[in-house]
Amino acid sequence: MVFSSKASGASALGGFEQDKNRFRMVWGLALVILALLISRAYYIQVANAQFYQDKGNELITSERTQKSYRGMITDRNNLPLAVSAPLATVSFSPHDYSREYYELKRIIITNPSSPQLQARMQKRLDNMDLTKLAAAANISVDELKKSRLLMTVSM
Repeated sequence: MVFSSKASGASALGGFEQDKNRFRMVWGLALVILALLISRAYYIQVANAQFYQDKGNELITSERTQKSYRGMITDRNNLPLAVSAPLATVSFSPHDYSREYYELKRIIITNPSSPQLQARMQKRLDNMDLTKLAAAANISVDELKKSRLLMTVSM
């Protein structure tokens, strides 16, 4: 079968060469768009990944203060019986605290050649007292030491 350069078939505007050029142009445009999409995905996921991770963490983890006030409960003489008072909630993990305590001790012991590092770690360690922690958390010091043993076994 011989292709002629005259207009024929579905294209009344041109011949086989023009159809071939249009076909190449459409495929070239599709490849350019695909290359742009791939380069954009690379930029977002690889080149600028830390920015988007920080942005996502900022949206997910945040600290906010939400003030709520209740109405005052009064008796029949309008004397207050119950009044809202500000309240703060503090959470504490004795296991994490003792883990950091014993990690600081390990760093001090394993780095005898670095006195500056030892001094910094000792200063942080002095601010962490297990007896104060045990008293505040209503847990025995032995239980905190036991969590250290569990930590060393799991590491």
